[in-house]
Amino acid sequence: MARDRNVWPVTVTYRPHRRRDELLMHQVHAAHHVLARRGGPACPGAFPQLKAITRFICPCCGQVVDADQASEDHAPIQAGTFTMGPATTTVLTCAPCNNLPGRSYEAAAGHNDKAPELDLDLPGMNSAVYGRRRVQTHRTLRLFLVREETPFVRTDFKAGFLLAFAALGYEWALSPGARLIAPSLHPDAPEPAPAHAYLMRSTIDSPLQGENVVMEVADPQACVIVRAATGLSVVLPAAGRTSVPTVQGDLRARFYPWPSTGSPGSTGGHVDREHRAGHLFHLDFCDAPDHVG
Repeated sequence: MARDRNVWPVTVTYRPHRRRDELLMHQVHAAHHVLARRGGPACPGAFPQLKAITRFICPCCGQVVDADQASEDHAPIQAGTFTMGPATTTVLTCAPCNNLPGRSYEAAAGHNDKAPELDLDLPGMNSAVYGRRRVQTHRTLRLFLVREETPFVRTDFKAGFLLAFAALGYEWALSPGARLIAPSLHPDAPEPAPAHAYLMRSTIDSPLQGENVVMEVADPQACVIVRAATGLSVVLPAAGRTSVPTVQGDLRARFYPWPSTGSPGSTGGHVDREHRAGHLFHLDFCDAPDHVG
């Protein structure tokens, strides 16, 4: 007698997606939660099918763009050994938001190993953020050329924005304060005003000293601090705020490690693991009354 083909045992092997595909599914799912909270259709409760995704929200410009415009944006940048450390996190932005800075201020700030911080007693060498200005040796004239600091500041600011988005999600990236400073990521726009965002060098009396963390500060005044293990920090508005305080004294904050999303093209489920650990797009999935609303 022929077997009913419908009762044959079936073994399904999970095949992890490429990192870009994983990020696309996770970002669209995170956006569903936020949009539902804001009066849109309810989230279906599961990750969308990859083949069904045609659009996504760019966290930088805030625009809904075609999925084929999704571009892997690294934070910190990959070029050289950068001031905030090597790249650990990748999120998807639209191609212009990734490529325009990559061809302008990020390119100018890249390859930091060729512009070391030298302890030279020269005019203009002190830097409030970096301690010492970077210099570059002119091979022909054997001169030390002090490098323009603006590309480093702007590149660190963009890295801080992307890392805050990776840890906190669209609930933060689409909030009024983040929307106020997001245009500053564009090469042709001015830097954000210090009242809205700034960089600082800080120490932290905590077991997390020396670690890469995103701090969601509640007291004494709300803000978001993206802190590198080097001590360099980017201070950004908290969700629901449009300005930032002068950070000092004792802070009460939630800490999130910078998400680790794996290498390009990897199929190891890095993005899934960060999501399950609560390190990815946290605010988008959090229902705590002091977090959303």
